[in-house]
Amino acid sequence: ILEADELRTEPLSADNVVQIQELIPEKVDEEHDEQEQEQEPPATQMLNDLPPTRLLQLPLRSRNHSAESSLGENPDTSFDSTTMGVPDVTPKRKPVASIDSTDVSSTISENVAEEWSQLKASPEPSFKCTIIQSLQLECTLHQFFESFLADDAPVSIQKYQEEQVGDTEVKASSWKREGDNTMVRTITFKHRLPRSLGIGPSSALTQREQRLRRYGDVGMCLDTYTTVEGVPASDCFLVEDRWLVETGSDGRATLTVQNETRFKKRTMLKRMIEKSTKAEVKQWYEGYEKLILDTLHPAPPPVEPPESEMIL
Repeated sequence: ILEADELRTEPLSADNVVQIQELIPEKVDEEHDEQEQEQEPPATQMLNDLPPTRLLQLPLRSRNHSAESSLGENPDTSFDSTTMGVPDVTPKRKPVASIDSTDVSSTISENVAEEWSQLKASPEPSFKCTIIQSLQLECTLHQFFESFLADDAPVSIQKYQEEQVGDTEVKASSWKREGDNTMVRTITFKHRLPRSLGIGPSSALTQREQRLRRYGDVGMCLDTYTTVEGVPASDCFLVEDRWLVETGSDGRATLTVQNETRFKKRTMLKRMIEKSTKAEVKQWYEGYEKLILDTLHPAPPPVEPPESEMIL
């Protein structure tokens, strides 16, 4: 409009003068901004022109911007007034995907079930004798532990040995945690020995080291290592038992007991030891199985005869 008005020869009208006055400030402001941009170099150029020693004194984000400015503009940058007007090139964090607790629980259950299957299928350690095979129990895995194996179990092994086996000085330590799913304890007692020949000690100091591994609600493995003192060749052998308590498809637990007499070194009394320990172990578990069944399957109370029969 200005160029057109400059070429005009006739006088300007009042309307033309007002239009020109409105346009002149805007053009002057634009020219002033262009001059300031030409005089003031961009912040990136200022950083690039600094000597290395001065550049190291700047905040880390300012230095990163100087080094990365040649890579192009970062769409994820934001302006930070604390860093000399330099855009913040710190990458923004992506939102973390939420984790479903149900998926985690199912994964853990699958891993536990696989570990339990591997334990049962493992050939080591080997056991020649299976004393109890898949005994059906009228309780869950947790109820079996609380009733028979816990520190305050009402039907504990210690109580069974004192009251029914006839052992004396029975002492059991509390379970101590060893790892995530393992507990250990020690049971000591004096075991009464048969004296068929009328000679030898009447009892032997016995120690049982127990190691309990829990596989969630899938199964439970109890390993017991029994050693004795004060009998011939007692340093040559130990008796190892393994209990496998497993949850069935109906939620009830089953019990399997395996046994093996292991010899640590040679002895001439091997056959006699095997024979005597086999008889002792068999007798012990026959009584213990009956105790379990009587506890979980109590006999029904006796039925009283009717009053009419009592009168007759």
